[in-house]
Amino acid sequence: MAEDLSFMPPPMQEEFRAAAQWLGDAMTAKKISDEEAIVAYRHYKQAVCGDNNTPAPSAIWFRAKRKWDEWTSMKGMPRLDAARGYIETINRLKAAHP
Repeated sequence: MAEDLSFMPPPMQEEFRAAAQWLGDAMTAKKISDEEAIVAYRHYKQAVCGDNNTPAPSAIWFRAKRKWDEWTSMKGMPRLDAARGYIETINRLKAAHP
């Protein structure tokens, strides 16, 4: 993961990376739904990138537009809060999908 996570304390960086790894593995194994992944995605993108300032994709690209909308809904949330939200979301998913 090449993202700059230096705004997080080091233990949180490790927890964030582990959460991202778990999500990738869970998606590959189809343990979680697309909907669950997109909810986690919005926290991930806000934490890693901050506010969304990219142009919206065309509505014909439904999944890409949905992800863009979810990320945009996080506008104004501090990156550290989004990182906490991401870790909490992944922990809930782990408990629901052991």
